[in-house]
Amino acid sequence: MNVRLIPVIEIFRPDDSIPSPGKGPSWEYPDEWSEYNRLLNIKAGFSDKLAPYQKGSRFYKIDEIKDEDLLVIIQLEIEKQKGDDEPLVLALTGGYILQVNGDNVYFPQCCGDLANIGAWYEIINGAEHPFFAGHPSPKISVTGEMVHFDFVNTNYSGEHFTPPPSEKQFQLKLSDLKHALDVVTKELKIFGSRLRWINEIHGLNIQDIDRILISSEI
Repeated sequence: MNVRLIPVIEIFRPDDSIPSPGKGPSWEYPDEWSEYNRLLNIKAGFSDKLAPYQKGSRFYKIDEIKDEDLLVIIQLEIEKQKGDDEPLVLALTGGYILQVNGDNVYFPQCCGDLANIGAWYEIINGAEHPFFAGHPSPKISVTGEMVHFDFVNTNYSGEHFTPPPSEKQFQLKLSDLKHALDVVTKELKIFGSRLRWINEIHGLNIQDIDRILISSEI
């Protein structure tokens, strides 16, 4: 079984001057929402090279974001987060797409961010408290060497997963999830190096920028 955790950043800067498609959801009207998001991104200062994970999506793979657009992301985060003492205190919004055998079975949900990598590690480390990576979150349990995902019996009544999961319940091997975490951890280290480099060459002077934007550690 091929299991991947794909780190993505959510980018969405609404602007009243750009009308929304007026119909949805985005995964049912991907062309309309893709063009809308593209226009919003250009208005916000991003390049036309910024391409979403899939058409109509607001998620962008960290390894496909060009340096010029990554700089814009940082600048917008400073604008959004800046407090009295620190310019940045929170991880980048987004999270991790769970892909199994090429099928995207779970996308980041509301309030998800890159710091949610910790929640995925808690699964393999045997944490007893419920899995949380934004809301709603699936109910996850480990039995022996299998990890069970339940998108029906959760603690988030009234909340719906967006987009809807392709399967309501499924399981995968714990060893496969561990391998996926090993791979994504290396990707995050590379991304952290890029953040530090951009911080240096543009004189942003943000201490521990990689730790903050990836794991909310200050």
